[in-house]
Amino acid sequence: MTNTTNWTSLREFRHTRLTQSHVLSWEMRTDRLLVDIDLQLADEHPFFEPLRPSETACVRAATIEFPDCTHVAPAADDLGHGPISGFRRTGEGEYKFYGGFGEVEVHSGRPILRFRDGGN
Repeated sequence: MTNTTNWTSLREFRHTRLTQSHVLSWEMRTDRLLVDIDLQLADEHPFFEPLRPSETACVRAATIEFPDCTHVAPAADDLGHGPISGFRRTGEGEYKFYGGFGEVEVHSGRPILRFRDGGN
C-alpha cells in the first residue's frame, strides 16, 4: 500500500494556499526540476504582507526545486502553465502535481520551496 501525503501535511508548504496558486514554468537542470509558481500565502505565513486595497490575496513569486530528480513524466519541456489543483507525495521520493497543465509525476529528493524575492 502506498503512503500518500497531501501537500497540506508537507512542512515546506505550511501556511500556503498551493491550490490557489499558479504554475508559470517548468525547467529541468541536470538532476533538478525547477517549477516557477505564483504562490498564494495564508495570513499565518511569515512572508505574508497586508493586502493593498486592490488586492484580494498575498501572492509571491516562488520556485519549487526537486533536487536529485531522476524522473519527470511527462517531460518538463512538454509541460504548460496553469492553476494547481493538487500536489501530493505518493511514496518515498515520489510526487504528483495536478492542475491546468495536466498530471505530472516526479521522482526526486524532498522539494525545496524558495521565494524569488529573497525570502526562504
